[in-house]
Amino acid sequence: MPPIRVMIVDDSKIFCQMLKDDLEKFLPKGSEITIAHDAIAAWAQLISVRPRVILLDEGMPRMDGARFLRWLQSADIVIPTALISGNPAYREQALSAGASLFLLKPSGSFVGEAADFFGVVRDAVRQLSEMPVRLPEAFTGDVPLTPAANLSEPVSNPFSSFPPALSLIAIGASTGGPEALSMLLSKLQSPLPPVVIVQHLTTATTRRLADRLDTDSELPVSEAVDGEPLRPDHVYIAPSSKQLRVRRIENELLLSCAAGPQINAICPSIDVLFDSVAATIGESALGVILTGTGTDGARGLLRMRQAGARTFGQDEASSAVYDMPRAAWEMGGVDRQLPLQCMAKAITHLARRQPIDPLF
Repeated sequence: MPPIRVMIVDDSKIFCQMLKDDLEKFLPKGSEITIAHDAIAAWAQLISVRPRVILLDEGMPRMDGARFLRWLQSADIVIPTALISGNPAYREQALSAGASLFLLKPSGSFVGEAADFFGVVRDAVRQLSEMPVRLPEAFTGDVPLTPAANLSEPVSNPFSSFPPALSLIAIGASTGGPEALSMLLSKLQSPLPPVVIVQHLTTATTRRLADRLDTDSELPVSEAVDGEPLRPDHVYIAPSSKQLRVRRIENELLLSCAAGPQINAICPSIDVLFDSVAATIGESALGVILTGTGTDGARGLLRMRQAGARTFGQDEASSAVYDMPRAAWEMGGVDRQLPLQCMAKAITHLARRQPIDPLF
């Protein structure tokens, strides 16, 4: 076996180091082993590291192994990958998501079974190293547009000229979102196009959130109703346990609120809303991703941007949890990252077709 590059993706630092130490004794001289402690970090390193083999954990914060594999598939990237899980029932899902091999991590006392398991991993690496690889020289299109090292800079500069008129603003938020939305909406002033929001909630009802935001905002805020026409200077919150979409009948925009399967393990899902906006409205929309845990909304925001929409992401310093804005930025879905305190002014300038570059 010639020297190869192996990437280990696992949130357990101890497990990564044990696996790395074992592989260093096995791999040919000149081989390289890279460690990433979550899937998004691995994604950001793919082009620079160019791994020949990936050893991927199933359960990680921000993104699980199967979703990472689907990202690879959507970008037409082929890297032989062994997905590792302690749950044997995960095998079918792993293989259907694109894993080349499924490895069952020992249960119980890992230390006692480590030697046998590492032997299985070595055999897997040998087998995977013989499989074909397809990895672009640079990310384009439906993949990150900038390296992770440049996250503080905008990926493009689309606001130096007068933009087309906005017909809708779509916003997604999760952890820390109610506070962020309260600050944002309190600063928004008419005239504005309709504003549609998906906020992940665990305990409070969306009706209660809508009532609270309505008190804070100059614009009327209400819980979205299926079939309701969208009106300028109004804000609509996705109802609990229903997927929110925007649809068009002739020249009228309507809300669609329907029970449906969870997307990204959540309902309502930000991706579902953003996807519908990309398909229905395209370049006359603005997408905004705010603070939140996980990656919901990242791919939908990218699709909005690819459809010509303007897109904002909250910056790390002002985010309670930077996971969602980070994921959207690293995938190339964010035109510009902004502090929360600047977001309302930027939205207002876009809505009034004023350039925003002098502001930031």
